[in-house]
Amino acid sequence: PLTGIIGNSSLFLESQNDLSSTEQRTIMTNIYDDSNWLLNMVENLLSVTRIQGDSLSINTTEEPVEEVVGEALEKLKKRYPDAAIRVKIPEEFLMIPMDAVLIEQVTINLLENAIVHSGSILPIDFIVEDHPEHVSFIVRDYGKGLSEEKLQNLFETGTYNNSRSSDSRKGMGIGLSICKTIITAHHGTLSGRNHADGAEFCFTLPRKDMDSDMNKIKVLLIEDDRSISNFITATMDREGYKIMHALNGREGLSLSTSFCPNVILLDLGLPDMDGLEVLQ
Repeated sequence: PLTGIIGNSSLFLESQNDLSSTEQRTIMTNIYDDSNWLLNMVENLLSVTRIQGDSLSINTTEEPVEEVVGEALEKLKKRYPDAAIRVKIPEEFLMIPMDAVLIEQVTINLLENAIVHSGSILPIDFIVEDHPEHVSFIVRDYGKGLSEEKLQNLFETGTYNNSRSSDSRKGMGIGLSICKTIITAHHGTLSGRNHADGAEFCFTLPRKDMDSDMNKIKVLLIEDDRSISNFITATMDREGYKIMHALNGREGLSLSTSFCPNVILLDLGLPDMDGLEVLQ
């Protein structure tokens, strides 16, 4: 992509006065597209390097599924504003152990693959399913599906790219290899298959932290200020506590019964309930 960025920007600088507004817009669009593609690839490479350098060991914290999915969809919409995605998430408040940044990256990669490679303009389904031992995340498109050849080595670097055009370098095959590494590090599974009307990818994350120390003191933080919450969470986690956080009083009350904390850090000024009400 750097070649395209440099070439297009050089052309624009040297010939700007001779180019029509349409030609100028085309050049700037090419630069924008190549820049986004490069950014996505760098994010992928940094993600997998981070895991490989840590011997498949990651630090997980209890994160709200709906919030992580929402962040991923928001970032994807910036790259593909016209993409139609139907989201189905359980009404139950779900908290599971994960590295939120890495799971966002997996979600973005799988959805982007469906947008780019399905060959369909039909809406893509993103479904979250709650199970007793794990949570499933399903990306289902309604396009041309995957060839049998692709299915055999789907998670090897560069295999998921149905395009044979000269622009096939923009394929996100490397994303699937990285997705597999990330999900494996979370003790989850990632699979791909064809359904009757297209392709479907599913990854699972365990509901319990497989690497957690059962003797850790459990702390529940109820704090609506995200910057403060992130600071306290990181500090407590570094000191060896098992911490979960809620952004409002109702979430805190729910977690207080399911998480059974040893200690609760409770903010008095919450958006939905007074901290004293939560305490009572």
